[in-house]
Amino acid sequence: MDIPPPAGALDQLRLRYQAALAVANLYRDAGFDAIISDNLFAEEAHRFIESAISAHPARLIHFVMLNPSVEAIWDRYNQRPGGGYTATLTPEVLKDAVERTPRVGLWLDTSQMTTAQTADQVLERLHQAEVGPEVPLAASNGRS
Repeated sequence: MDIPPPAGALDQLRLRYQAALAVANLYRDAGFDAIISDNLFAEEAHRFIESAISAHPARLIHFVMLNPSVEAIWDRYNQRPGGGYTATLTPEVLKDAVERTPRVGLWLDTSQMTTAQTADQVLERLHQAEVGPEVPLAASNGRS
């Protein structure tokens, strides 16, 4: 992915989201809790949430936005091998996309949290992550 997206990139991204929802629903139908971890921002997060809700309106879903500072993102990025960012797709660009994302579910500033602390916070505050058909996508449900 890059900014602007190359030809076909958004189609592939949306296909990935559809596939993730399909697999999650298979597990949920079998009695398991299913977690999808992905980068969901702005309009694409809105589409994803709407798709998840409309596929099974009676099922409750949880949406958690991990929202560290740009500085924390760069620090973490510099501590791990590999790539991921480009000249046009940077943590600053992604942070802007996060700011344009519907304020639903649980938002956590994880800048000072370890992975274990983040997981603990999600589990402790899971009720704040609930998103269902009755929750408008413009609402906030526990942003912090």
